[in-house]
Amino acid sequence: MSEHMICQVAGCTAQESAFAYNNPHGELEWLCDEHAKESGYCLGCHLFGAGIESFDFSELPGYCYECIQELKDETGEFDDTDDEYDYEYDEDY
Repeated sequence: MSEHMICQVAGCTAQESAFAYNNPHGELEWLCDEHAKESGYCLGCHLFGAGIESFDFSELPGYCYECIQELKDETGEFDDTDDEYDYEYDEDY
């Protein structure tokens, strides 16, 4: 999308572009990051997450569990070289 939208919250002074968020009622809202986070949207996937425990008490406020896992994967936190679980084939099982 080439056009830049501004946050639709009255009085918002954010100079950044707003992103489109679909609210739970199926209506489109244009919000800056600050107002999106305050309104319960994930800053990563833009889905509404308020009321979900893993979102409300997230280790990275403003992001849902799935987006946090993706960020960890992208930053190498889930590096396969030091896998803590070594699974071996058990012939007796």
